[in-house]
Amino acid sequence: MTVAPASTADAAPAVVLPKPDDPRLRKPIILIGTERSGTTWLGCAFREHPDLAIMWEPRHIWSHGHYLKPHERLTADDATPSGIRWIREQFLKQVIAQGRQRISEKTPINTLRVPYVHAAFPDAKFLFLVRDGRSVVRSTAEIAASGVRKGSIIKRMKHVPLLDWPFYVPRYVDAMRQKFLGGELGHFGARPPGWKQWVAEGDRDVTTAKVWSTSVNTARADLANIDHLFFRYEDLVRDPATTRKQIYDFCELAPSAEMDAVLDTAKPDRVDAWRNELDDDTLARIKPHLIGTLNSFGYEW
Repeated sequence: MTVAPASTADAAPAVVLPKPDDPRLRKPIILIGTERSGTTWLGCAFREHPDLAIMWEPRHIWSHGHYLKPHERLTADDATPSGIRWIREQFLKQVIAQGRQRISEKTPINTLRVPYVHAAFPDAKFLFLVRDGRSVVRSTAEIAASGVRKGSIIKRMKHVPLLDWPFYVPRYVDAMRQKFLGGELGHFGARPPGWKQWVAEGDRDVTTAKVWSTSVNTARADLANIDHLFFRYEDLVRDPATTRKQIYDFCELAPSAEMDAVLDTAKPDRVDAWRNELDDDTLARIKPHLIGTLNSFGYEW
């Protein structure tokens, strides 16, 4: 587990921020991790910390004004003063509504948007969480078959501004179709450049593998010159006490018994579930797209 040093190299362009700068927006905790990598579990832990408000995947906030892009990659070049001001205003509303002192957030597509997020929150505490890509493939296949919970779909629909609905209707229609009519979800996960071609090739598991590798490699490159804490999901699950201390220290958080109680629900026996649930054919198909990235993050095939 490492903390990357700060650097002024490749710094994001200066953006005029709202004034006065409300102290509740200082040092927000931004959790960077792909779909099915444990971000929801860790977000639940943050929710229990008495100082922290939590934003649950506010995709509509981060994507506002960028819906026409064919993919979900955003950089500092996409940041505008008005756009950044709007994002910060929406976050401030949430931390006030939840009655907390500080904000935390998790949105999986932000693996593709670290420079954009950094432009909005230059003092953010970035936590970079990586889970074994084979586990992500297994878990994504499970979600594709069972679908997203209906309550989650409706909750997200309620938060999307009316003017943004045309851009979200296809996703919500697909999710609701799956819940009521069965079958599998369409593409589930981030949409990096090239995603449409991968989906068109017709192998969901290979698509998931490519999305995972692209997303974590993009996030790692973008975070190279930004202060962040990197840790693997497996390390957090197997040794939550050690990893949680590093999280508390890096995020400048007081230890919380309530947050610890959530982290203590870790299930180490599920870490390697992919070994029994992915067949040899699936492993052979995804291996070329995972192995290099897995090795670079300390995993072995």
